[in-house]
Amino acid sequence: QMCIRDRLISAIKDRKDLIQSLFIPCVEPVYANLKNTDDWELKEGAFTFFYHLAAALGEDFTLILTQCNLLELCIQDITAEISTQKQKNEEEFSIGSDTDEEANGAKGGSSRQNNGFLDEKATAVHALGEFALACPTVTAQYFDKACSALDQAYIFYYDSVRSEVAICYKNLVKSLTKLTSNGVIPTYAKGLPVTQRLNPKVEEFLKEDVLAVSYTHLTLPTIYSVQISVVAVSLKKK
Repeated sequence: QMCIRDRLISAIKDRKDLIQSLFIPCVEPVYANLKNTDDWELKEGAFTFFYHLAAALGEDFTLILTQCNLLELCIQDITAEISTQKQKNEEEFSIGSDTDEEANGAKGGSSRQNNGFLDEKATAVHALGEFALACPTVTAQYFDKACSALDQAYIFYYDSVRSEVAICYKNLVKSLTKLTSNGVIPTYAKGLPVTQRLNPKVEEFLKEDVLAVSYTHLTLPTIYSVQISVVAVSLKKK
């Protein structure tokens, strides 16, 4: 799926006419769904639409990102409490159901809604990372709030959320690197010893936030912990 996605994005990037004719007209109705609906699956689909569009447009996504207030919506959904969803489910579940079938049906619906809530939260985390990568300058204004939201999410019990947090941290590192390097990730000389340093702000973020999370919290899946912990080296060797 990621391979197909990357190929589609690569093709669309060079076809601004397709983006203008096929995708831009969808921005307003998709944003309305994201902002106004209580359906977690619709919200998940809306975030997915926007982060694919961000990956295709890059910095050209800035106007949409700011006008739709997408970073705030991401952070809001990342920090949403599971108790809110549980309360909604309890209201929909009737203790006085006449039959076992009704009771089991209500429980099944609650389970599906919980899963929708969790998947939507994971998608919001992923979207935050994609938006940061596409639009570093705008994201910089939300950097502290984004990190605070991720601080809560990396200890979340749902594995997909924790996995997406790890990927999001990596994209935030890249975003900060681009922000401090005129919009590009610099080319560094390969090999040891390392003679070129990352920007001090990037190194501080890696040390104080990213690496601290990956090494001290076992809740992050191992593969992503390793991926995060070597991101500084991978940036230096690009």
